[in-house]
Amino acid sequence: MTQALVVGSITFISGIAGLIYEVIWIRQFGNTFGNTIQSASLVMAVFMCGLGAGSYYIGRRSDLRAGAEPARLLKLYAGLELAIAVLGLLVALVLPQLEVLSSQISQYVRDGHGWYHLSAGSYFFRYAFAVILVGPITLVMGGTLPVLVKLAVREEVAQAGWRVGLIYGVNTAGAAVGCLLVDLVLIPAVGIYSTQEVAVLCNLIAALSALKLSKSRLWSTAQPPPGLPVSAQATSATRSSDGTKLGFTAAALFCAGLVGMGLEVLWFRFLLSRFDADRAILSLLLAAILICIGLGAGLGGFLHRRFGRPQALYMLAQALLIVSAMILFGAYADAPYIPLQGEAGENWRITTLLVELHRFGSILGLVGLPALLMGFSFPLANANVQTSVASVGRRTGALYVGNTLGAVLGSVLGGFFLLPIFGMQASMLVLAVVGAVGLALMYCSSPVGPRMGVSAACFGAIALAVIGWLRLPADHLISKIYPLTATSASRYIYRSEGLTETIAILDTGQERVLMTNGHRMSANGLLAQRYMRMFSHIPLLQLDAPKDVLVICFGVGNTLHAASLHPSVERLEIADLSEHVLNQAHFFNKTNQDVLKDPRVSVFVNDGRQHLRMQPPSRYDLVTLEPPPLAFSGVASLYSEEFYQLVHSRLKPGGYLTQWLPYYQVPPTVLRAMLRAFLNVFPDGVLLAGTTSEFIMLGRKDAPITFEPFEFQRRLLARPEVQSDLKNILAGSLRDVVGAFVGNHDSIDLIAGRSPPVSDDWPVMEYSNGSMIIEPTEGKFNAIADVTTWCPKCFKNGRPIGQLQGLDSYLGILERMYRPSGLHYASGGVMTRELITATIRSSDYLRMVMDR
Repeated sequence: MTQALVVGSITFISGIAGLIYEVIWIRQFGNTFGNTIQSASLVMAVFMCGLGAGSYYIGRRSDLRAGAEPARLLKLYAGLELAIAVLGLLVALVLPQLEVLSSQISQYVRDGHGWYHLSAGSYFFRYAFAVILVGPITLVMGGTLPVLVKLAVREEVAQAGWRVGLIYGVNTAGAAVGCLLVDLVLIPAVGIYSTQEVAVLCNLIAALSALKLSKSRLWSTAQPPPGLPVSAQATSATRSSDGTKLGFTAAALFCAGLVGMGLEVLWFRFLLSRFDADRAILSLLLAAILICIGLGAGLGGFLHRRFGRPQALYMLAQALLIVSAMILFGAYADAPYIPLQGEAGENWRITTLLVELHRFGSILGLVGLPALLMGFSFPLANANVQTSVASVGRRTGALYVGNTLGAVLGSVLGGFFLLPIFGMQASMLVLAVVGAVGLALMYCSSPVGPRMGVSAACFGAIALAVIGWLRLPADHLISKIYPLTATSASRYIYRSEGLTETIAILDTGQERVLMTNGHRMSANGLLAQRYMRMFSHIPLLQLDAPKDVLVICFGVGNTLHAASLHPSVERLEIADLSEHVLNQAHFFNKTNQDVLKDPRVSVFVNDGRQHLRMQPPSRYDLVTLEPPPLAFSGVASLYSEEFYQLVHSRLKPGGYLTQWLPYYQVPPTVLRAMLRAFLNVFPDGVLLAGTTSEFIMLGRKDAPITFEPFEFQRRLLARPEVQSDLKNILAGSLRDVVGAFVGNHDSIDLIAGRSPPVSDDWPVMEYSNGSMIIEPTEGKFNAIADVTTWCPKCFKNGRPIGQLQGLDSYLGILERMYRPSGLHYASGGVMTRELITATIRSSDYLRMVMDR
């Protein structure tokens, strides 16, 4: 018992390191190969395949070479941990450098309706890079578990169930801690690279601890217990029977791995949509699953020690897993988070942590019991097949291979086939059938099998659960993501599940809204169109003959359509990760005018950053983007200093960048980091207000940003369609355009202060949970005097020129709205009567805002 606990304490630290690596690699490959479902699945597949292959190979080597001497096993384990540390550091250094190489070997191919997708060869080379880089370290990682099992079991094969359960449980507990540390503590505090250094340190501690223990008296060569020979000569009939049992048990574990990973994919899709694509959801989900698996492994080992009969216990646990997963999934109801009074303004990091802890509790309610039952499978399967000390490592490795191969297939099937083709509800039925097949395989692993009553109860329970699931409405799960109240006048005209997200089209009677992953993403209402169309109009009207435009993120097509109205534009490129979103463009054709059919438009289904990397330098007159909300997973890669450097290199001299800045979505600390990243690359940047709370960051390559009102008007008159479009969004007058000014580079610099920038290594904006935090913005927004630095010709003798009469009143209203001590528009503050009166006299646009 003491020896098993010592081994468990070592592997806890190793478990922390392993999951830190996995979560980090998923993120890093997103930046390197594009934030796509294919990239995440690639990491998972390589990770699991490497673990399985390493487990089997090194498990066999431990049987052949280490014998029963514990000191040699501990030294072997120490060597594995040391190798993981070295390889982990190497991966941390090399992986960020692959982004350039990835773009150089990537190519596009056109599909049937002319859209561009990455070629099969591009994906092949990416997979090859992943295998070369991550494969060796995962092979070594996979070898640690069978070595520890061999060490813990040694001569006492009869104790395999509970001892394997203890080792496996403690290892997964460490993995759960690693998951929570990554996104809740380490990356927000020290960044991605230093987080990997923490994992390397954990491996070194485990290695040194194992070496020290190998010299302890506790691990001196032990004698076999009386009556239990170290090895036994098995007859050929016995070996044949054992081989059959091992084969059926490994096949059953294959099904269990497929079901477990398939459920994880379903849960992740569902929870990501319920919780607004929060970056931490993956870590929270993995942590919840691993904690429960660890507890389940220990409980499964205890039950085997108490009752024996591992085959029957395994079947009961798997049947209950499927039944409980279906019941909890169908009945899931999340309690909304209610912030405590005064919570938001005190410390946003504490607020974020409280939000995530609330979500963690909600996740546990959904996955806790099924994940607990998942933990039974590995120790009970081991107890079912371990019969000889001489083959403990090999058999553990074989079972682990079966389980991990099933997990790989579950990840691929779930993400690429089940969800896109069948959706969440039908996919749950498929997994239930696979689970039933796994029960049948375990039943066949022994000629005797469990009692008939146990088998009948298992299959009967699954059948009843499936019948109940079939009686649910066809849209039961997706309606939990996109609910409507009984009194709502809105209606959903379309809901579906795609490869990367769930989508709903909401018709409110006044506008149509695109919702993805449970969040309002874009719309064709007037306020939404106003700022999205200004992304294109304001920069393009400051150029005489712009020709090349790149729009990243299609939304509902407002920005792309606005760019298409400029007659000199010859090439319009749209880069969007989701073909699913692009396919819904026809729902918004009244405002986007079917712009995707414009012959000048080229559609690239790819990560926007990766698409930019694949283009030559000095390619575009304008790059414009409105990514998803700031805290969404992967969005930080489009606001980092490295991204701005990439954009800068792809702009023509004098070319423009415009980007969405919803400042109300993040606390001041994060806003400063975002503005600092922008200013570090575009030092003459300007902030504009598309609407009162939706800002536009305007940057220019190697040229000052000076607004020329007379040139602007001249170009506007020469582009009648653009002029009409600006009038339609209440920005048709010169005053409306100049009045969009919020701050110049000095104002932005004052707000940003000495903050470190958002970077690929420090994506702090993804950890702010800004949608839960409403705080006044620090700094100086919209100082009236500063507008003269952006538009010096708009004033004469300190007063606005004739075409801009009333501009000072207009800017004065906006200035009061953005004062830290005044109205914070996004929080729903109340206007004073004086401000309302002044607003109505100043602008149709501001009057409309007040009416709303």
